[in-house]
Amino acid sequence: MDYARMVEIADELAKLPESWAVEISGDNVIVIMAPSNPHELNVRRARQQLDPQVQRTRPGWVAENGPEVAVPGVKRKRRPDLVVCRESALEHGTALNVADVLLVLEVVSPGNPESDYADKAVDYPTMGIGEYVILDPRKGTVVRHHGPAEGEDGPRYQYSSTVPFGEPLHLGEWVLETDTFLRYNQD
Repeated sequence: MDYARMVEIADELAKLPESWAVEISGDNVIVIMAPSNPHELNVRRARQQLDPQVQRTRPGWVAENGPEVAVPGVKRKRRPDLVVCRESALEHGTALNVADVLLVLEVVSPGNPESDYADKAVDYPTMGIGEYVILDPRKGTVVRHHGPAEGEDGPRYQYSSTVPFGEPLHLGEWVLETDTFLRYNQD
């Protein structure tokens, strides 16, 4: 199916009640449930840390919750939990161009971790996104993927590092203090 038709379908599905979101990955239109409060609190805490650092080191750039990023040429449209992007890119359109994105961050949902660890770990380097951070409240870890490059199975990140909650994660010129993140209940 061509990308334009998939966007039409995704736009129709996006009219579902607010508890759903829609993304595109390759030839698939994906409908996902809205996140929980602890998930959203972790996104907020990451944004509160990154936004001032980004604005100080990269004037005109911000850390923002939830804008879509689309790359029609590779049939990908995702809505990361947090995006570091040009502020001016938020002034128009419905999806960001990948040229306006430096980093995306996803907070793992308890019921669908494979989406962040497998699916998005393929989609984000395919889209040309340089940094992908996975914050996992289930395990109490944060993973940094960076350096997208073409591999045997398509684009993949060349480098990866993991820190447990409590240790800082260095993201180039920025630091994410992981001791502020909330773990999911361990029932």
